[in-house]
Amino acid sequence: MKRQQLDFEADVDFLLIGIVTNQTISRLGWLINQKTGLDFSRIEDLELPDFNPAANSGFSKLDYFDEENHLDFSLIANKEFGEILSPDLKQFDFLMVLRGGIEFFEEINFLTQLRKISEIRLAASIDQAKVKNKLSWIV
Repeated sequence: MKRQQLDFEADVDFLLIGIVTNQTISRLGWLINQKTGLDFSRIEDLELPDFNPAANSGFSKLDYFDEENHLDFSLIANKEFGEILSPDLKQFDFLMVLRGGIEFFEEINFLTQLRKISEIRLAASIDQAKVKNKLSWIV
């Protein structure tokens, strides 16, 4: 009997936004909450186990779930304590990942709102095809 194997690609759709600012994650979350009406709150840090089990890298993280639009927002520090979460995106201080009902999400309007925050120097959409495999552990 021939062995059969199920092959499938993970179909995880998400939007990725990179943010450049000199603010802390708490302050940035507060600024975004004020400007956009979101309600980010602090959750456990994103822990990445190193090859040495005794050493862990932690990156600050804020989350917000929009029940009405079925959107899950995560704001993650890309640079913290001298470490970089995603070296391919080292130009960004923070990464915002949006999952859920993104097909109806108005990304351009949201980016415009973020860019109106004077403390944010840059807010840009990142092509997910370029980083999808490299950030699969976040998404």
